[in-house]
Amino acid sequence: GLFDALVGPFIAFFRDHGRWALLMLLAISLYRLPDFLMGPMANPFYADLGIGKEVVGTVRGSVGLVATIAGVAAAGLASVRFGAIPTLLAGAVLGPGSNLAFSYLALHGADPGVFTAAMVIDNFCSGFVGVALIVYMSQLTHAGYTATQYALLSSFYALPGKFLKGFSGQLVEWLEHGRTLLEAYALFFLGTALLGIPALLLCLWLAMRTPVPKPAMVAR
Repeated sequence: GLFDALVGPFIAFFRDHGRWALLMLLAISLYRLPDFLMGPMANPFYADLGIGKEVVGTVRGSVGLVATIAGVAAAGLASVRFGAIPTLLAGAVLGPGSNLAFSYLALHGADPGVFTAAMVIDNFCSGFVGVALIVYMSQLTHAGYTATQYALLSSFYALPGKFLKGFSGQLVEWLEHGRTLLEAYALFFLGTALLGIPALLLCLWLAMRTPVPKPAMVAR
């Protein structure tokens, strides 16, 4: 029983997905890496840009919240209408792409309108990406090990980003050499967006996977 509880989920996952299992785990581990790397620098960026905490809180609690809910709803509808893989592909573009809005904001300056637009874009895309990944991971789990396998997949998705995000501040400081601080931020956000390319390519590879045929329905 102990062996089945600890090792069984791993065996079942690799048995179900075969040679695609490692590719799936790699895609999941890289999928939200741009968000993890950008996350710690958001509040310092707002402060260095000159946007007050009151403005940040107001935007987050109003249009930002609405945008997040809209992104969650859009991803849910997309997964039902188009399936998990197309929704995952869309999230692989929207998630890293939204970081470019902050690159533009860094170069544009502390404009409340541009800041609000960047927050709306980021919150919508974050809501979409989160649901897209959850739907995909949920479909990968085995009926007998749903909780354990989902915990395994969640660990793969979170661990690399949470480890690497500790270096985000050092990267911005390194980029600042020979540039202004806001130019360094702009390059940093651009770099986090480019980090989404490997995950996008892996998702495209998964999309080309031959679908497993569904069992024929038994005639009544």
